[in-house]
Order: sequence, then structure tokens, then C-alpha cells
Amino acid sequence: MAEKLKIPQVMDDAAKNITLAYKKLQNNGKSFRSPEINKKSNDSWLSKTKTEAFLFAKIQWNNEKQEQHIDSLEKLNRAILDQKQGESKRHRNVVFILILIFGLAAISVFLFWMYTYKQNEILHQKELSRISMLRLQNIRNRVSPHFIFNILNHEINTVENKEKYQEMMGLVVFLRRSLEIAEQIL
Repeated sequence: MAEKLKIPQVMDDAAKNITLAYKKLQNNGKSFRSPEINKKSNDSWLSKTKTEAFLFAKIQWNNEKQEQHIDSLEKLNRAILDQKQGESKRHRNVVFILILIFGLAAISVFLFWMYTYKQNEILHQKELSRISMLRLQNIRNRVSPHFIFNILNHEINTVENKEKYQEMMGLVVFLRRSLEIAEQIL
């Protein structure tokens, strides 16, 4: 019974020895009271031991419960940290993608602007070239009538026939009038 209740064997043996000693002394009153005293001391010691064991078990259970709670809080904390890191990583990725898209859009707009600018510059150069060609053609056209008029005037002055003179003067008037009309159109 001492092992079952975890009572030290020494106390149980001491109580038996005291009872035997009183019986040998033939002090029956004390020998009969000895087991009661022993029982009371055992009961108080047992109740104290039981209380200590209960408190120890309760403290151990509370500690285990707190350790489990701490473990669950640590797991929750790790999960929250992992979630925050995941969100932070996603935010960084979104920002990086937005910056990349913005950069590509800016480069695209710049390249489109450069392309249209170059196209307009090419068209401008073509127009300048065309205007230069038209000016040269105009100068040629002005020079050619000048020589034609000089030749016609020389021929008019050498003609002796009045009819031919009148025809050549009509031709000169017609050519001058057509040149004036052409200049007004340009």
C-alpha cells in the first residue's frame, strides 16, 4: 500500500515498529492509539502529498497548456509573418510590373513621336525639294520666254511685209498675256 500511495517505506516501517514496541512494553493503551496516531499522521502526510501531487499535476498541466498556447501563437505568428512576406512580395511584384509597363509605354510613346517627327521631317524635306524644283522650272520658264521675245522682236524688226508684221505682233501679245495669266495662277 505504501508503494501504491507513494509513501516512503521508512515511515510505514517506523509506525509498525512503534506499535510493536508498545505491545512489548505491554502498554496496550498506547499500542492501540499508536496506529490511530500513525494513521492521522499518514493521512495528514498523504493529504499533503496528494495536495502537492495535485498542485504539481495542475501546474504541469497549466504549463503544458501554456506551452501549447505559446506554440499555437508562434505558429500563428509565423503564418502571419509568412502571409505578410507573401503580400509584400506580391506588392513589390505589382509595383515592379507597373513600373515596367509605364517604362515600356513611355518608350513606345517616345519611339512613336520620333517616328512621326522623322516622317514629318522627310515630308518637309520632300516639299522643300519640290518647291526648289518648281522655282527652278519657273526660272527656266521665264528665261525661255525672254529669249523667245528677243528673237520675235528681232524678226519683227526685220520683216518688211505689214501683214506678217501684224501676225507676229499678235503672237507676241498672245504669249505675253498667257505668261501674265500663268503668273497670276501661281
